[in-house]
Parts: sequence; structure tokens; C-alpha cells
Amino acid sequence: MNNQYPMLVPNRESVNSEQISTLLHVINAFQAYLLAPHREFDPNNAHPELDGGALAAATVTFGNACKKLDEILNDNGRWGLDKANDLYGSLVKTQEAHQALLGAQKKVAEAALLPHSQLKPTIFQHGGIFLAIYGDPSIPAGHIVGRGFTPEAALNDFDLAFKRLANDQYQIAVEPGDDTNPKNNKKTK
Repeated sequence: MNNQYPMLVPNRESVNSEQISTLLHVINAFQAYLLAPHREFDPNNAHPELDGGALAAATVTFGNACKKLDEILNDNGRWGLDKANDLYGSLVKTQEAHQALLGAQKKVAEAALLPHSQLKPTIFQHGGIFLAIYGDPSIPAGHIVGRGFTPEAALNDFDLAFKRLANDQYQIAVEPGDDTNPKNNKKTK
């Protein structure tokens, strides 16, 4: 199978048109012999007479083509817009779902670029707040701090710390051996 060209899915209008056109061609081809055998392009040429078997076969084919054309024309499902509207509704739902998926993917990609996602700060609770710390708190200005009443709020504030000026950064003064130092905290399972 040649994959250079995309496969086209025929629509209802083109299928109806092709079927009707084919049936009309069959009807036109047989009508000269069945309906008006005296009509020929050259009036001097005698019209060849069909034998009984060929005439019967041509008559049956002509009748079947007319019957099939009548079936197509009487099929209300071919002419209504219900199926087209259903298809359109399905396409709209698919597009909305696709947009929702793209939106979710965008949020995940944006979250992956946030500082807390890349640096993975240490989170611990001190007093009534959570702290997200990256770096060494025992070194002045050697760390970045975010704080909040929830771990999520602390991480959000940590991300905002990258937009704050140096004088506006939170500083933590930690005494060596202090249990608030994240390096001294032992994580237990």
C-alpha cells in the first residue's frame, strides 16, 4: 500500500452523488435501446434488433437501476442533517477534550519549570509554619527560603523568592546543632 498520499474518507454527499451518477449513466445507456429504439445518430443505419435474451437482460438491468435510484431518493436518512449534526457534535466534543488535554499538559510543563520542581528544596515545619529551604541555612545569604502555613504555600513562596530582590529575601539564623536546621533533622518513616 502506498502511504505517500493520505487516505481520504468519503463524505455522505460525495457517496450519494457518485451512486446517483452511476445509476443515471446505466439508465441513460439502456434507455436508447429500450425506450426509444428508433432514435439513432445516423437515420440511414438500421438499428440492430436485440434478441429475446439480451432484450430481457437489458430490461431487468434498466429496471434494477431505476429501482435502486428510487431507493436512494426515498431514503430520508441520506437527505437529513441528523447524522451530519451528530458527527459535528462528536467532533466538537473531541476538540474540547483535546483542548483540555493540551491545557493539562501545559500546566504540567509549566510546573516542571518552577524552581521548587527543579531544585527540590527541603520542607520542614517550625512553629506554626512550613519552610522550604534550598542551600545551607548556617551560611548567611547561602540559602533560599519560602514560608507558608501549608507545604504548598511554602513551595509557592519559595518560587516567588526567585523574583524578590536580595534585601527582600528571608534569612534564617541557625545555631549549629539547632534542631530547626534541615541538615540536623532526621527523616523517619
